[in-house]
Parts: sequence; C-alpha cells; structure tokens
Amino acid sequence: LEFRRVLFRSGAYLGKFQTTAYCNCSQCCPGGHKLTYSGTVPTANHTISADINRFPIGTQLMIGDTIYTVEDIGT
Repeated sequence: LEFRRVLFRSGAYLGKFQTTAYCNCSQCCPGGHKLTYSGTVPTANHTISADINRFPIGTQLMIGDTIYTVEDIGT
C-alpha cells in the first residue's frame, strides 16, 4: 500500500489516496484473465479501480506522470 497524489487531467489536486495493485496473470488468476467491472481486461499503466460514486467508470486520473482510466470498482 502506498499513498499517491491524484490529479484530474486539468491538473486540479484531488487529495492524497491509498493505492493498491492487483495482477491478472495466469499464476494469480488460474483459468485466464479476469475482466474488470466495466468488462475490460486490466492493462498495466492504464487500468485503475476506484469508488465509482466519486470517480465513475471512464474517468481519467493522472497519478505521477501516467494517466489511468477507471475501469474497475473499489472502495
């Protein structure tokens, strides 16, 4: 777990959030890739999960220098 600064694409600071990571490789997910809540295959440096009441599916957020897209749900 780590804490990251999260920015909207416009650069507005949204606060400090706790982040986690998950893997969808065949070793971690026997039987193949698991789909996200939105129906996509998670992609490194692209897919993130979020509380969709705050950041709806499709929201793009900049974390560090990378722009991620909300494709999965979280708390």
